[in-house]
Amino acid sequence: MKFVVLSFLSALFFVFISSCNNQQKLTKTELLESTSDENVLKEIVSSKNKAVYLSFDSLDNDFGSIILLDLISNKSLKLFDNRFYNSSPIFFEKGNKVLYVSAQIGDPNRLKLIRYHAWKQLYSINCNDLSSTLFFSDTLNSGEDQITNFKFLCCNSKTNEIYFSNDDSFVYNLPQNKRGVVKIFSIDKGNRIWNLGLSPNNRYLAIEYVVWGSGFGIKIYDLVSNKMVNEMYTAGKRFQFLGWSNDNHPYILQDSIVDIDLLTNSVKSIKFNLDENKFNVKQIIHENENSVLLLVDRLKYDTIVKYNITTSTEIARYNFITKKLDWLTNDGSKKEKLNVFIKQN
Repeated sequence: MKFVVLSFLSALFFVFISSCNNQQKLTKTELLESTSDENVLKEIVSSKNKAVYLSFDSLDNDFGSIILLDLISNKSLKLFDNRFYNSSPIFFEKGNKVLYVSAQIGDPNRLKLIRYHAWKQLYSINCNDLSSTLFFSDTLNSGEDQITNFKFLCCNSKTNEIYFSNDDSFVYNLPQNKRGVVKIFSIDKGNRIWNLGLSPNNRYLAIEYVVWGSGFGIKIYDLVSNKMVNEMYTAGKRFQFLGWSNDNHPYILQDSIVDIDLLTNSVKSIKFNLDENKFNVKQIIHENENSVLLLVDRLKYDTIVKYNITTSTEIARYNFITKKLDWLTNDGSKKEKLNVFIKQN
């Protein structure tokens, strides 16, 4: 019996070593295959106002395609589609590149087993020629701070510094030189980071978190003074960070959507002419002085589970002057966090 057990353990060890030795090292630039019209691609890339998001496979929400959307013409195209658990696409380097999270290094067979718990890396896509490059990967030899995931990506539009969460407890900064990540904030033990959002002036980082079995909170961290400048918390009911206004005021979902002035703590209610029983606003992005972009879940009451379920996620534009809501997408797919590039005049 001992011989059988030892033989089994030896076999497991051999498989583990073989898996480690079969790591796929992506070190060169690769060209992505795309069936999209090159003229459409050029038009969207050169647009002054564009968006990028992850559109999920209707049959399997584990996988999604990275989509570019021209906010002026409403034309869109799929950059690429694969099965490496991609997430969090954001614009980078003045809108010419897209940075995203993916699990493309390792044994493909092992990836099928561990799925979205796999070791992740950062990749960049050059939107002009669709070249894809490994942007950053932890060597897994960095001691206690081994970066295996990059959640809730945010990018400083001026310095290209990246902010993210790794394991739901810490917030990190990846400097422009990519010489190593820097831990800038840790959440209290027992809490979990739910979302991050960088203000338009690149100074404030909103950190949404959940206290298991207790409530929800939002911390506002000043990246210039390196200290917490505001914290909001509510017990029980969901308290959600939705985005930033052009005045660097956070949009918060309490009983309703509000705009909070961090200096005076004054609160202003925001309405978008949406039926709360049919729609759920997930994200708000400032577009210009008169309008914002919304990422909205369309809801349907399920008679079996007895509550509203999301049937699709769509992108809309709301004009504060005309009080008009225009839908920019209507494709029926579920979508992940929206990221927008607005070229300044």
